[in-house]
Amino acid sequence: FGERLLPAGLSTVELSATGEGKVRLPPGEYTITASRGFEYEIDTKSVTLADGETRSLSFTLARSVDSTGWMCGDFHLHALQSPDSSDSFEDKVAALVAEGLEIPALTDHEYIADLNPVIAKMGLSAWIQSLRSEEVTTLIYGHFNPFPLTQDPTKPNQGAALWFQKDPPALFADIHATWPGAVLQVNHPRSPGSGGYLTFVGYDPTTGKATRRPDAWSRAFDVMEVFNGGGWGSYGDTEADWFSFLDRGFRVTATGNSDNHTARWGGLGYPRNCVRLSTDEPAQLDLAEFTRAMKAQQVVVSGGAFITASVGGKSLGEVADARTRTVQVQVKVQ
Repeated sequence: FGERLLPAGLSTVELSATGEGKVRLPPGEYTITASRGFEYEIDTKSVTLADGETRSLSFTLARSVDSTGWMCGDFHLHALQSPDSSDSFEDKVAALVAEGLEIPALTDHEYIADLNPVIAKMGLSAWIQSLRSEEVTTLIYGHFNPFPLTQDPTKPNQGAALWFQKDPPALFADIHATWPGAVLQVNHPRSPGSGGYLTFVGYDPTTGKATRRPDAWSRAFDVMEVFNGGGWGSYGDTEADWFSFLDRGFRVTATGNSDNHTARWGGLGYPRNCVRLSTDEPAQLDLAEFTRAMKAQQVVVSGGAFITASVGGKSLGEVADARTRTVQVQVKVQ
């Protein structure tokens, strides 16, 4: 009858942008868990509710991850401007804040939306800044997210990219010409059907060639969504594709995104991307610095653990000298 069932036996989910919330439950025994994303521990309490009883509980969420110099975002998200999502902007913002996401990108299908006016109205600008984006949803050869974008209210859908009657090289060129400061992400590249670009062109990671449609193959993108969906899901062996790019000197940044369409059910922010930046304050985000960091591979994909590493004294996006065949590797896990 259209009811949405929560996963894992949950009775209800409350998404709070303020740290407070209220839920109505039938009488019974409950375990209540409070969380705030990957950087904080959870707190859990048990409660028995009688008929008509009201109870107040408080929780302490200890911060256990030091992310100084990094801000994290999910760069593939949908809300009410997508035909397959019914999330209001207010609910999406509350969910993003509750999950500890500081610089998310809203990527509605064929529409450039902006969450920042809603963020400001909710008094949350110190905690989160949204990146304007869209999911260019071709019905033929793949889906793509350029970000951050500017809106053009004089054009349909706030100036969304027009992909029809263009092959991928022409589309990529148009996107870069329209938004020269943006990065271009290939979404779920091994998705079946019309959703996966590498599937469409028949990319072979062994040879580095597009065997099915070489005329449609272009390397004019900056980012590839190696992981898509909660639980590190992916369509096909996208890790092998990414390493095949690096083996050939094609410096593509790997990302992991939730592709969330429903905040309460979809594992929003899992996985996510932590970008190395000069500020930890979302309100002070420099978009030009952000795009430089994205193109320079200054990104850690996190599915819970926050991991940084260096090889031979070189860190993210840098090239280590391996000619001696022996290098020192340092890994930090939080």
